[in-house]
Amino acid sequence: MKRSPQISITGKAGILLLLFGTAHGAVTSLPVAPNGFQWQLFDADLVDSLVISTTAAEALIESDLELSGSSAAPFSASASSDQDFTLTAFGSAEPSSYNVGDFIDVVTANSASASLSIFSSAGILNPDEDFIFVENALSAVQITSSVGNTLSGSDVTNTTADTGVILLNPNANESVSLNANLSQVEGESISFSFSGANSFTFNKPTGESGTQALQYFVNPTVNISLRRDTTYTTFQLVTNAEAGGAVPEPSGVLLLSLSGFACFIRRR
Repeated sequence: MKRSPQISITGKAGILLLLFGTAHGAVTSLPVAPNGFQWQLFDADLVDSLVISTTAAEALIESDLELSGSSAAPFSASASSDQDFTLTAFGSAEPSSYNVGDFIDVVTANSASASLSIFSSAGILNPDEDFIFVENALSAVQITSSVGNTLSGSDVTNTTADTGVILLNPNANESVSLNANLSQVEGESISFSFSGANSFTFNKPTGESGTQALQYFVNPTVNISLRRDTTYTTFQLVTNAEAGGAVPEPSGVLLLSLSGFACFIRRR
């Protein structure tokens, strides 16, 4: 990036810093440039989206909540699972000073969206065709994060039947979602946790005496999404002369003979 080679300035603290390379910070409001310099619009209404891959986590939760086996009635089993993610916020930490020609991103909209859906199919094989009560329940389906939490979702399906195959239809299912505005714009790590629990029971409410073991199964299907969407505008630090404005008077800037670069310090 082309620099102005003959002028250097200090920030309000009066400390001179000579930086090499291109600074590129992210902020939510544009800092005030010192006299003789200004932030010039470089590009507007830019969009940066980050979509997190959740396929592996979905498979792990499905595996954790899956139940299958053989048992005489009464029977009860439960399982739970949670998976953690880290989402990287937009931008990078703002440097302590900028050179002429450096950039700054001003964030105008910034949000995270997350969703978790769990569907749970269940059933048993009932060779004696006794009356069997079967219940399949989801609970504690939720998203927790450093930007907000969802309420815990739950759902239950049950049936009583005397057929050779007993299926729970419709399946127990629950969905939760989170849409949160983010304040982080300097590349921070933001944590998210997706969790849920499943319980499955069956018994013989009328006391039949069938002794054969019952084959049972619980097959969950999990869908997770997590993304960040940021809208921002980029500005570049230039001299008033470079921006087409009036050349500043010497009283407006500090002329230093030892420097080839212009920079300023933003006081935090």
